[in-house]
Amino acid sequence: MRTGLSFARGSCRALKWMALFGVVFAVGAGSASAQVTISDPKTVDEGESLVFTVTVKYSQAAGASSASVVITGITAAALSTGTVTTGSLTGVTVAEADDFDSPLVDATGGDLATLTFAIPANTGMTASTGTLTQQAYLLTRPDLDAEDENVQVTFGPTFAANGVTGLTGSVLTLPSPSTRTVRIVDDEEQTFVWNTPSGTANTSPKEGTSTVRELKAVPAPVNMSWPVSLYLEEAGYRLNTGATSLAAATATHSITITPPDNDGNREDDTIELNALMGGTNNSLPGLEPIDIE
Repeated sequence: MRTGLSFARGSCRALKWMALFGVVFAVGAGSASAQVTISDPKTVDEGESLVFTVTVKYSQAAGASSASVVITGITAAALSTGTVTTGSLTGVTVAEADDFDSPLVDATGGDLATLTFAIPANTGMTASTGTLTQQAYLLTRPDLDAEDENVQVTFGPTFAANGVTGLTGSVLTLPSPSTRTVRIVDDEEQTFVWNTPSGTANTSPKEGTSTVRELKAVPAPVNMSWPVSLYLEEAGYRLNTGATSLAAATATHSITITPPDNDGNREDDTIELNALMGGTNNSLPGLEPIDIE
């Protein structure tokens, strides 16, 4: 059972980007008319909650009976069209099922799959107006990766209007669902590190004897893949491969460095091993070349 909500630090920021989508219910004889708007926040910090505000502004004719607007099918789902920008920390991937909760919840943490707005009867002699507001919360969960994820929140597919007639809308044509795409902003930073495997016999380059290093993605990617180009500054030294890709199944790459049998001098060599983002001249984020001596 959920016992409460963690309100997002990023929610206020996200709501600054709010875009309101209007749905208009036309006036019928002796009935109510209403306009429904749903906020459109764009981001939420991982592990926090994001609020969606649903507002019904209504007008009741004199003597009109009570009416209601009901929104059903309020859900959250991984967005199947999530994209990965290769080699970019701003890449967005498809969320996993344990990155968020569905359905959304209300302010007490209870499941919220339906919103009902009750428009009161107008017993007066003149028309009346009013505004009804409810909130729905998307709960997100921390994960171990460093990837931003896309989630699609749906309000619909049914907007039932009991006593509100002539359903039309320039943006949303009922009963089509109204969807919102939200980016869960990860709180981890993708980093890359060099490592000397335990048990490595030769940690220094020696003529005719290879040495081994590892390149690791920390934390391990889940959906993203990082193409990497490897190169050495020292002439005559060879790598077992000049390119690799760091991904979920290959978060650690072993690199074998083979010196020449004889470089023609008696000096100890210092070689520089570097890793670049594949197809670019840019180093992997936060990774400096390593000197091996």
